[in-house]
Amino acid sequence: DVQNPLALGGRPYRDLIAQGTLCEHSLRLVVLGTRVRILLACCLPAQAGRVALRSLQSLTRAMAALSPVYVASVVVNAAMPLAAAVSAAGRTSRESPAEAALLAAELLLHARRCVVGVTGGGVLEAPG
Repeated sequence: DVQNPLALGGRPYRDLIAQGTLCEHSLRLVVLGTRVRILLACCLPAQAGRVALRSLQSLTRAMAALSPVYVASVVVNAAMPLAAAVSAAGRTSRESPAEAALLAAELLLHARRCVVGVTGGGVLEAPG
């Protein structure tokens, strides 16, 4: 499965897509990572943040039938590098540094909401 949408690219994922061996949410993360990388390369971190946030929210709704723990894991693993990239790019951008920072925070807040939804605000403990 896809962990960091920004670390994707190259032939391995293209081959998996062509073979049809990626699940739907992994494919969505591949597309999201590509879109965000392009927007960041164009020096549009706020736009990249908006795309990332909308896409993660949509992905969360699409995965509603799956295990909440799994959904939270996917969202957290995707949101952290996306937020870091948007925030870092926003600091050096003329587009809208404050908006990029706010969107990076919104990405992390969305991930936190997913985790709190699973744990009820508590801490998950390892079995055994």
